Amino acid sequence: MIIRYGLFLTAAVIVLSAYGSAIAADTEPPSSILKEGKCLVTKESASKYPDWVVCNKSSDGTWNVFIGMKTFLAYVNEPEKYIGSKVRHSGTVLIKDHKTHKWISALFAYFVVGEKIIGPFGRDAVAFAEKEDAENYQKKVGGVAVLRMMDLRKSVLAFLNNSKPDTADADSVIVPKVIDIKNAPRSGTPSNPH
Repeated sequence: MIIRYGLFLTAAVIVLSAYGSAIAADTEPPSSILKEGKCLVTKESASKYPDWVVCNKSSDGTWNVFIGMKTFLAYVNEPEKYIGSKVRHSGTVLIKDHKTHKWISALFAYFVVGEKIIGPFGRDAVAFAEKEDAENYQKKVGGVAVLRMMDLRKSVLAFLNNSKPDTADADSVIVPKVIDIKNAPRSGTPSNPH
């Protein structure tokens, strides 16, 4: 009985350790991509803009880096323009919380957009893990809206680019084209979607 109990505990520890490392594996992008990576859209070095970096892990395990949410949205809107073909992603998209500067899942973040939110390449969106933080920031800077990833439509990308959207598809959702939402990690803790 004691031996069985000991074997059970050992097996449980092994399973939990493996599960824990799987969660931790994608809660932060690799340091090498942050030091050496270049934005797929602007070709600028990610290390120049550490607080604006967005990282996306593709289904083949490679990491892509973007400077600002605007460049990430430009990429997911037209991936073939930047990589030559459409790639289905794993759903791992990480961005820094604007308040805490910790990595969070962009897929479950709250984004504030507004004319006064300026990133390295003009208007941009900033992310927050908590809705209350996003709403407080929106009030502070006079932001236009607090949005979730699934609310980021082509009209939002046009707003960030200071242009008018094509009215025919201004309400088209950008993200589901290349992001596999069903398999997305939720801020490193599968049971906590925020």
